[in-house]
Amino acid sequence: MPPIEMALPQGFKMTELGPLPEEWEVVRLGEVVRLGSHAINPAEAPTGRYVGLEYIEPGSTRIQKWGHHSEVRSLKTAFRPGDVLYGMLRPYLDKVALGMWEGICSTDILVLRALSTQNWLMPEFRAYPAHTRTFLEYAIATMTGVNDPRTSWKALQQLSVLLDQNGLNEQASKTVAIAWAPSLPGCGFLLSGTAAAPPRSATTSSL
Repeated sequence: MPPIEMALPQGFKMTELGPLPEEWEVVRLGEVVRLGSHAINPAEAPTGRYVGLEYIEPGSTRIQKWGHHSEVRSLKTAFRPGDVLYGMLRPYLDKVALGMWEGICSTDILVLRALSTQNWLMPEFRAYPAHTRTFLEYAIATMTGVNDPRTSWKALQQLSVLLDQNGLNEQASKTVAIAWAPSLPGCGFLLSGTAAAPPRSATTSSL
């Protein structure tokens, strides 16, 4: 017998993850974020601030402590305001923070940079998705190594993300919703700038 087609409510479409609102699109993280990979000699850094994993508090989105570039010698990665600093070493420690100023960071930290601001979270919210359970579990599942387990950008960029194509506006930036569907294999979270309701199977967290 031919498969029975599901009748979708008005305003919904069928995707690889199941029924979703028409304005939502399933993309990979690597389609909305790129890896900042500018290596720099600490002595040539434009500012003196250095961020190592030891300076990022688990579960926090803010960098409240930092060191000086004179503390380190080997090449580091440059970051700028709006970048997300993601600790790929032992990702279960949940060390992710937003760059609020220019600086350099340890190479155990991935510098994640939005490709476009049109359909992306406002800068002050960009670190939150990486603290969600879905992101954390995905990163842990993609760890390699025994003594120093770490995930990688190659793995993280494949995470599925539900992107709200309506974009962000001033009102929406105050109530950004992150939704994720643990019951859907490979599903990430929603980067949303509107009040659109998530699917019934999704869990939401308002910021």
